[in-house]
Amino acid sequence: MTADLTNVIPVWDQHTQLLPRCLQAISNEPVSVDLVLVDNASAVPLGELPAGARLITLDERRSIGAARNAGLTHVSTPYVAFADADDEIAPGSFARSLAFLKRHPAAVGVLGRSIVDEHGHERRGRNPSTAFRLAAHHTPGLAALF
Repeated sequence: MTADLTNVIPVWDQHTQLLPRCLQAISNEPVSVDLVLVDNASAVPLGELPAGARLITLDERRSIGAARNAGLTHVSTPYVAFADADDEIAPGSFARSLAFLKRHPAAVGVLGRSIVDEHGHERRGRNPSTAFRLAAHHTPGLAALF
């Protein structure tokens, strides 16, 4: 199956231990996803990568945005998603995002929200934060998936 979506994932150092969980969540998606992993000058080996994943290795540590941009240059699909190595996408989120974007060609992107904090704890309640609601409201062309 040809993928419509590429997921760019920057990773380095201590985040390499979280990468397998991130990759497992992506592999569970019901849509085909190309992977571009960006080794952001990690001192820790990334370990085994999924078959077909493209690895981009940076010679020196860059900002997270610069690492994402380095991966972005290797994307050939019509859609791209960014996830960090410590992210675990919610089940079905890529499929829902793709379906939404295909139904609404004027939308330039989809804004997802975090339901787990950076320590792996579920956030209280399922309601979007004020910051998420404001970003979704004031960013033209971005559609919020609640």
